[in-house]
Amino acid sequence: MNGSDACVPVLVAKSARLHPLASAPPGTRVITAATLSTLKDHVRAFTAEISKDRAWERPEAVVAALQRHDLTPDRVITKHSTKVEPAGS
Repeated sequence: MNGSDACVPVLVAKSARLHPLASAPPGTRVITAATLSTLKDHVRAFTAEISKDRAWERPEAVVAALQRHDLTPDRVITKHSTKVEPAGS
């Protein structure tokens, strides 16, 4: 990792709200049913886009499609997950 890389803990759960007896590391993100659905839609749209005209053979087309569908390393988690909610909120 370089200095700008950071590990983000990610949970897949029904809800972003923590159980009263649970804890999560700072910065934890949660993929819920709703955000998973959006992620799947974006992956499907990305694959449909790059399958047209053999776009998968052109790196610039793949990069542009990844950006359009929020699938780049800097956006995939933040756009397709939510912040953990404390149990009392």
